[in-house]
Amino acid sequence: MEESIKELVKHERIWHNYLKSWGCNIDTSKDLIQEMYIQIDTYLKKHKKSIMYNEKEVNFYFVYLTLYNMFKNLKRAEKRVKVVSIENLDYLPAEDTNIEIDNLDNHRAIQEWFLHEDYLEMTDLRNPKLEEYDKNKMFNFYQRKVFEEVFKQ
Repeated sequence: MEESIKELVKHERIWHNYLKSWGCNIDTSKDLIQEMYIQIDTYLKKHKKSIMYNEKEVNFYFVYLTLYNMFKNLKRAEKRVKVVSIENLDYLPAEDTNIEIDNLDNHRAIQEWFLHEDYLEMTDLRNPKLEEYDKNKMFNFYQRKVFEEVFKQ
């Protein structure tokens, strides 16, 4: 790793503070910072440049602009993604999905499983009995539900 990238890593707290001030959560900021190191390293090698003003001073403005543009690109991409929580849906609208009408009832049945009290109890992290549920119990729950759906028709 080049010395200039090592110098960037020394100021990682500053990069986190930049992203935090723009409203970025900690996990996303860690990812963006790692991507920023890769982008800057690629840029420096391609253009045979340095990120340093002199031997000891990092070009903070260049890093700031790189992070800012990466953050804005991420936010633009997030706007294009439609996120719908399955818990907030009473039904699965066919016009918003690529589901064929014949399969719509099956998809609604799967939604009902996620709202089933056994499933909610198994996945509730606040549940003190959570240790009692293991992968086998979850698997048996799904098998039972699939069996009920298949033979209901």
